[in-house]
Amino acid sequence: MLKRALKSALFFLLKRYTKVYEKMRDVWIFLI
Repeated sequence: MLKRALKSALFFLLKRYTKVYEKMRDVWIFLI
C-alpha cells in the first residue's frame, strides 16, 4: 500500500514538473 502511494505521488510530481518544463521551454523559445 505504501508503495502504491509513493508511486502515485511520484507520478503526480512528474506530471507537474513536465507542465512547468513545457512552460519554461515556451518562455525560452519566446526569448530566443
